[in-house]
Formats: sequence, C-alpha cells, structure tokens
Amino acid sequence: MGRKVLSSLLVAAFALIATGCGTLLKPERIGKRASDRIDPSIMILDCCGFLFGVIPGVVALVLDFNNKTIYFSASETSSIPGSVENMQAIKVGEMSKEEIASAVSKALGKEVKFSEIQFAAR
Repeated sequence: MGRKVLSSLLVAAFALIATGCGTLLKPERIGKRASDRIDPSIMILDCCGFLFGVIPGVVALVLDFNNKTIYFSASETSSIPGSVENMQAIKVGEMSKEEIASAVSKALGKEVKFSEIQFAAR
C-alpha cells in the first residue's frame, strides 16, 4: 500500500511539473511583446522542476525564456498598479501641496485633492 501511494504522489508531482510550464499554462503570451517583469507564479513552477529532477526544470525554463512566457506581457503589466507603464511624469512649478494637486488635476482632467495623491520613488 505504501508503494502505491508513493508512486501516485511521484506521478502527480511529475505531471504538475511537466504541465507547470508557462508555455503550456499561458499560451496567449507566446509571440506578444514581453515586459521586463517576471511572472513569479510561472518562475516558481519552473523552479519546482529542480526539486524533482534537473531535466524538467531546465526544459521548462528554456521553453519559457525562449517563448517569453515567463514574463508578463506588456498588456498585462499595464494593469498592474504601480507598474512603470502606468506612471507619467508631471512638471510642477513650485513644490507646494496646492501646486502639486493642481498639476495632477490638470494632467488627469479631474479635480484631485493632495490627500488622494500617491507618491512613487524613481
């Protein structure tokens, strides 16, 4: 009984790793412009291949890097809050709360209060 359970677990683990490749899980990314952000879920699945044998992990990584499926596509990163693609530089004259809120309001086309502005370091 113990051997059957162990065999079943090994087969299930290998099947997970064999199908845990971004090329199979995210085929819509193939041929699209890749961003510079790696999808951590795909990277973790690819790296899990090293736990059960080097060959499955290497094959998954090579396929995903070749097909660029390990990266978020450019359209996917535009929907990630805080991504560089969502940021826009705004020129501000005087560095006061009122001037910053005015410049942001003008850039967005709607009134923004200073307390609503989120700042990001570059």
